[in-house]
Amino acid sequence: MKIGEKVFEIHLEKVKTLLKAANYQDNPAAFLFANDLRTPMFMLQACGRVFSKIYDSTALETLKEDFKQLEDILGSIDYYTAASKNLGSSIPEKYNVYFTEKAAQKTQLLNQTLSDNSWLNDQKISQIESVLKSVDWENDRKEIKKFYSKTIEKIKEFVEELNFDFTDIEEHVHELRRKLRWLSIYPQALQGIFVFQEREGDLPDYLEKYMTEGVVKSPFNILPTTLQTEKPILLEKGHYLALSWIISELGKIKDAGLQIEIVKEAIIHTENLDEESACHKAEQVLGNPAFTINTAKAKAEEIAKVFFEENILKQILID
Repeated sequence: MKIGEKVFEIHLEKVKTLLKAANYQDNPAAFLFANDLRTPMFMLQACGRVFSKIYDSTALETLKEDFKQLEDILGSIDYYTAASKNLGSSIPEKYNVYFTEKAAQKTQLLNQTLSDNSWLNDQKISQIESVLKSVDWENDRKEIKKFYSKTIEKIKEFVEELNFDFTDIEEHVHELRRKLRWLSIYPQALQGIFVFQEREGDLPDYLEKYMTEGVVKSPFNILPTTLQTEKPILLEKGHYLALSWIISELGKIKDAGLQIEIVKEAIIHTENLDEESACHKAEQVLGNPAFTINTAKAKAEEIAKVFFEENILKQILID
């Protein structure tokens, strides 16, 4: 099966449908944000990451960057929109005004990017389809498995280099979560090439703590079955669910830490304070003196150290 060709086609069709509808809107960017263009762009970016490496393709690497550009802007709209929605009346109104203005600026940037790169007039889609048709697609299952295994090794190297000393929320905690999250996004993006294999016998004791109700029942832990293959890539479900747990927990820490960061940003821009003073004020405004950037980093270090000492990632992929 020529997996690469098929998965690009699946996600691109969703994008084409949204772009076609956006053409009839006064504000295409706002429509695309509201209708979750970000998810298929994430999936296409994941496909680009996988297959640009497998085929050593500069053209696919360029497409990956095109998908990432739109996904990044959509993510920045979400960042400021969510800040205002989640914090609301708990912060001074001038900070909410700042978040609203920033979301509007990012929405305008998305409109400009859509226009400049011909996303809305079929030209960009035609270019993408032309690139995909030019690839000499093969049965790439073995190479996908190698890519996934190598991704796991690179994550282990990342944490070993840091030695669990997370000194920065964005560069360390958030970056580790991003790297781990790709391991869960690739099976979603590849639409059925990865499947779970249940472990025989009882669950090992060290995995029990990861099997929370939220993890076990999460819809994100249901693998798609759009594509069928006689020899899928096997994932050990218990260890994969443990991966889901740490992604979720690091997400909670990251979100709490970034709440401080985004309020700090608003304070700097509305009150002209220096960064250190703005950080202290942000912690006070949010009213949780027990949670600081330092406690967030310490918590992330604690759970990551246990997770990696248990060698969870190495046991996800079944030989």
